[in-house]
Amino acid sequence: MDTKTANPALAHKTIKNRNESETLQNRVEELAAIAAFTREVTSKLSMKQMIASTHKQIHSIVSPDLAVVYLKHEDKLILQKMENDYLNIAHDGPKIKEVGECLCGIVAETGEPVYSIDINSDPCCTLDQCKRIGIRSFAALPLLFGNEILGVLGIASLSSRKFSDQAYFLETIASQVAICLHNSMLYEQIQKHADELEKLLWERRQATKALKKREKELQLNTQNLKEVNTALKVLLKQRDQDKVELEEKVTFNVKELVLPYLEKLKKGKLSTQHKSFISVLESNLNEIISPFVHKLSSSYFNLTPKEIQVADLIKKGKTSKEIGALLNSSTRVIDFHRNNIRKKFGLINKKTNLRSHLLTLS
Repeated sequence: MDTKTANPALAHKTIKNRNESETLQNRVEELAAIAAFTREVTSKLSMKQMIASTHKQIHSIVSPDLAVVYLKHEDKLILQKMENDYLNIAHDGPKIKEVGECLCGIVAETGEPVYSIDINSDPCCTLDQCKRIGIRSFAALPLLFGNEILGVLGIASLSSRKFSDQAYFLETIASQVAICLHNSMLYEQIQKHADELEKLLWERRQATKALKKREKELQLNTQNLKEVNTALKVLLKQRDQDKVELEEKVTFNVKELVLPYLEKLKKGKLSTQHKSFISVLESNLNEIISPFVHKLSSSYFNLTPKEIQVADLIKKGKTSKEIGALLNSSTRVIDFHRNNIRKKFGLINKKTNLRSHLLTLS
């Protein structure tokens, strides 16, 4: 009797110990899986790499027929791209869901996980796409970072499966995904700011280069402008000098080389009409040279009027005898004037021909 009574108790205890051992073993395996999952997923910085790694790791440790990740953006849930090589079915649901819509939407609204053994009889599952592809059991887990709901992790099975038995394990996985998701968001924000900063720096470098180039161009233009202004000043000065010289020559030629001969003609025996012509001619010539008179500063006027007449005739190739005849003077007087002209031009004791020198002054 005692043996029969003791054996069932021993058997029950043995079964209990076996179950506890299996539970403990499962828990150890789950913790190891969580650690491996965390190491793998946290090593990915970009959002794309992190989500791809999440799908791969969930398939490896949970073996679902389908896994989905939705990110929450305001009142929308946006499906993230998945790697389907290791999944049994392809997702046929909407790419964007409303918060509060179907199981994932409810989780995104409440922040509480949902486990459904059979979505066909679950009134909360309102989308036909999941049922149409043959999904039976479903677990929707919030991706929580603090009090913020970042998105939803969905795990599906074509056969009946009680995901709630792995609630602690799955929710821990979801918590790790949320942490990695938050880190990826921070990384992408930092990367975005870094890219924007790099762009600003590049634009600033380009602007600096352009400014330096412009400064060089301005310096070159300024230098060219200075050179042009200098050349222009020289030309203007030369023009003024040429103008003065021209005025002096015109005045000199008219006053000293033309008007004296008109005076001689006036003293000759001329008709009244011819005298009138000469008077008009003399008047017009005086009008021509009158604006220049006050500007006269030519070295020619170091000569006396008689010396100027003599110098002009010498320049024309006249001999002393011919000049004397024209000026009613003796050859001796003309030679005297010639000698004075040579003195004033610094030609005494030099072999320079006076006529040749006068021609250079023209």
